[in-house]
Amino acid sequence: MRTRWIGLVLVVLAIAGLACSFSASVAEPTATTAPAAAAVAATVPPAAASPGGKPDTPPGDDSAPPPALPAGTPTQPLTLVNNSGLAVCYVYISPTTDSTWGADWLGSTETISNGASRAFDVAAGTYDLRADDCSHTALSTQGATSVSGAVTWTVSAAPAGPSGSAPSTGGLDFGASPNYGSVSLAAGFTPDPSSTSVTSGGSVSVSYLGSGCTGYATASPDFRINWSGSSSRLRIFFVASGGEDTTLIVNDAGGGWHCNDDSAGLDPMVELTNPAAGQIDVWVGSYASGDFVSGTLYVSELSIGPGDYASGGSSSSSSGTLDYGASPNYGSVSLSAGFTPDPHTTSVTSGGSVSASYLGGGCTGYATASPDFRINWSGTSSRLRIFFVASGGNDTTLIVNSATGSWVCNDDYSGRDPLVDLNNPGAGQIDVWVGSYSSGAFVSGTLYVTELSYTPSSHP
Repeated sequence: MRTRWIGLVLVVLAIAGLACSFSASVAEPTATTAPAAAAVAATVPPAAASPGGKPDTPPGDDSAPPPALPAGTPTQPLTLVNNSGLAVCYVYISPTTDSTWGADWLGSTETISNGASRAFDVAAGTYDLRADDCSHTALSTQGATSVSGAVTWTVSAAPAGPSGSAPSTGGLDFGASPNYGSVSLAAGFTPDPSSTSVTSGGSVSVSYLGSGCTGYATASPDFRINWSGSSSRLRIFFVASGGEDTTLIVNDAGGGWHCNDDSAGLDPMVELTNPAAGQIDVWVGSYASGDFVSGTLYVSELSIGPGDYASGGSSSSSSGTLDYGASPNYGSVSLSAGFTPDPHTTSVTSGGSVSASYLGGGCTGYATASPDFRINWSGTSSRLRIFFVASGGNDTTLIVNSATGSWVCNDDYSGRDPLVDLNNPGAGQIDVWVGSYSSGAFVSGTLYVTELSYTPSSHP
């Protein structure tokens, strides 16, 4: 009997040993799966550095709604258009002054599918924006976005390389923080142009974008424009300090790519027609690998380009003359004798590539070929006075083509501000150019039209 019990005990011990061995063999795959998960995580592109000093990642799944606005607070529509190719599952609209991203504006159940859009009602202000996919990877971050009217925020797909490679493997990354900062501009901005110092070049060959894109740039944008408002065009151009060969690559707010090389000499320019509101990213490339070229990046709504600045800004336009048949840069007005309010005013920025000295008669300064302003005049008046007041006291000139076709010019009527009187002006089209006395200078200020005795030193 003892022998049988001993046998049973041995059998039980053997079974227990097998069970332990089996349990250990099942546990081993758990230990080997961790490195695989880490490898997958390592292939996910890191989120772009967040604007405004905010954390790189929001605080997880936050189902709490964003703070409710006080009753009666006026709001503006901020519309997110999802062209990313993925679903947007988290949206953060955080005041730029806040140090955190705050709540997810979509909540715990809502998503924005690819190709769809979603409007958010927000109070007027300046916000940092972030959209994440369902794994909390940032698809778009946009800093210091001014919301003073309807704004469209387009979340675009990342550019693919020759074999579908993502920006982290050698493409341009419009989700990254720009090397030389950003600016918020609205249609009609002043001073125009806006400018910033940039050095071109980098390790990424942009030829994979096709469409004539060339040169070498950094993966991160060099500059970012947060654009709002409605304008017929926005010009972006670069002028190299020493005349070296550079290129431009621009990703517009709708996700489209625009490139240029050698718009004027070796300097590039991109023109965006009817630019959509949102984030515009700019890269300045060097034509040759390994080159790094310092210079100035310009953003303008005017009829100016690299040729207005090259070689000290002395290059002329294609015709070298003022063209009163062209559309005016800052619009036009129809005025009749006795008009009110008097004076009529408009904001203008002086300067351009055409030297007005060819007109003779004391005409001087540099202006665009197109008029800056047009007056469609009617009625009978003894005098129509036109003058310009520079914002910073810089030296400007006036060139006026009257309705009879005669040219009238002035420089330094009052200090450095010019004034032209048209005595007994004939009815018809009067074109006005505001010139800069120095080549390459662009001066913002106010143009006045009056029948009264106002002057640059004495005006409302």
